[in-house]
Amino acid sequence: MKIEASQILLQIVNFAILLFVLTKFLYRPLLKIMESRSKKIQEGLEAAEKSLEEQAKAQEKKMHIITAAEKKATALLDEARLDAQRASKDIIAAAKKEARESGEKEYKILKAKIQEEENRVRQNIASLVTKTTESVLQQSLTPKTHKQIIKKQIKQLGSLKN
Repeated sequence: MKIEASQILLQIVNFAILLFVLTKFLYRPLLKIMESRSKKIQEGLEAAEKSLEEQAKAQEKKMHIITAAEKKATALLDEARLDAQRASKDIIAAAKKEARESGEKEYKILKAKIQEEENRVRQNIASLVTKTTESVLQQSLTPKTHKQIIKKQIKQLGSLKN
């Protein structure tokens, strides 16, 4: 077999045409598809990184919110304890005041009863003195009898005093 220059030239032209056609209709579209796919993969990776960053920020925000809520809950509990302590002090103070007022009221009532009893005793003494005086005046007394009646009345008054 003889190699001819025209065949080699034709083979080179055929190869150039084939190369041109393959480049134009196969290689460039394939390259565009691969670039498009590469771009989508890159965008997906960027989106995943962005999503991870957002998730980390959300987690950080969540932890911040939880910490703030715990602090607020602690503050509310402390405030509730203080309110309870204040309320208990107020209740105790009110109870002491009420007990003191009740004691004072009872004291006044007892004092009034004592005063009434003293007045009644005075009235009884006045009544006895009046009766004694009437009795002395009604009887014509001798000085000896008069002294005996006075002593008797003094003893009666002394027993009322005790």
